[in-house]
Amino acid sequence: LGLAGNGSLKGIVRNRIFLGATAEYAIEVQGIGSLLAKADHQIGRDNLFKPGEPVAIGFAAGAPLAFPQPKNNGTNQRENHHVEILS
Repeated sequence: LGLAGNGSLKGIVRNRIFLGATAEYAIEVQGIGSLLAKADHQIGRDNLFKPGEPVAIGFAAGAPLAFPQPKNNGTNQRENHHVEILS
């Protein structure tokens, strides 16, 4: 997670939650929807992103996980869609 322009996906921070030494961000990415990202931060270093701030999202090789939201196919059966992360 970085300043806009430094990653492969660009989004807007919609919410931020502090979790001790990390912060969890809800990020809206056009054409994809909402993503959750966790980022380490150091207290007093002013390295936290604020709601409404544009950010860029990058992925470390071998680290990303994607869990698409299952959709109901109309018969009370859920259809799972698989997402492949290329690195």
